[in-house]
Amino acid sequence: MKKLIIALQVVLLAAVAFLFYRSYAGHETTEIKTEVKLPAKLTSDDIVVYYNQDTLFAKSKYMLGLKKNIEVDMADLERGMSAAKTQYENWARQQEEMVAKGLLSEAEIEKTRNEAARKQQALMDRNQNDEKSFGEMQLAINNKLQDAISAATKVLNKDGKIKFVLVYSKSTPYLHPMEGAVEITDQLVAVVDEIYATPKK
Repeated sequence: MKKLIIALQVVLLAAVAFLFYRSYAGHETTEIKTEVKLPAKLTSDDIVVYYNQDTLFAKSKYMLGLKKNIEVDMADLERGMSAAKTQYENWARQQEEMVAKGLLSEAEIEKTRNEAARKQQALMDRNQNDEKSFGEMQLAINNKLQDAISAATKVLNKDGKIKFVLVYSKSTPYLHPMEGAVEITDQLVAVVDEIYATPKK
């Protein structure tokens, strides 16, 4: 589970570590029914905004849905690997007991050694395949997160006031808003959840 938590942090952080954003005024945007206004303190002189990554992933139903999906998929991979490892360990223990009791001939012992090597290689191959599968999950989630943030920011920036979008996270000290930047976290949450009303795996 510790590996899962670390992996999730990497996924989420990779998706939003730093988003450079030039004005999207004039670009095609998604239409939403809810009127979401930018903070009143955002003036024509404000070209930099930021959002709180921790709050975004805690409040957005869409983001929570993506997180739940990858948690379930990763848990499935870990359960499968654990079951395969347990199966091998039980088999190996049985073989050791039979050897200790003298129930196997020299030829059978040699065959067991070869079979053990084959099973160990199969476990290594499965572990590599699982890591590859999780890497693909990370990439898919990463792309969905970036698409959601980009789409929502375009909606919020229909008047072209925003030039740069930065990100803040309490868990990562090097991610912090610059002085004078205006927070748009709540607005981003509202727009993301309307655009992606039904989270898709």
